[in-house]
Amino acid sequence: MMIPDKSKPMETTPGLAPITLPSVVDSKIPNM
Repeated sequence: MMIPDKSKPMETTPGLAPITLPSVVDSKIPNM
């Protein structure tokens, strides 16, 4: 499983964009 770097823009990984977005949000908002 490829894990996109957070420093790289999500545009480079359009396929993982929907997965990276919630992942980052969940990481910043553990309350959710």
